[in-house]
Amino acid sequence: MRVRRWVTFHGISINVEPTLEHFSGIVPCGIREHGVTSLVDLGLPVTMGDVDAALVRTWERVFGDHPIGTTCNP
Repeated sequence: MRVRRWVTFHGISINVEPTLEHFSGIVPCGIREHGVTSLVDLGLPVTMGDVDAALVRTWERVFGDHPIGTTCNP
């Protein structure tokens, strides 16, 4: 989370099935004792469509049943 000039910046990263060696130089959120993993490496073999649908369901449950556009570009 970052706040600059009264604007907040935030985001998420969900690694479904990446080549993790590409992430070797990343320190997520500045926390050095934790690395980057993926859903597949955690034993959750899901597709991008599965993740997309879960995010839409959760968003609508939390923020209301307002239609949101979804696009999956792997």
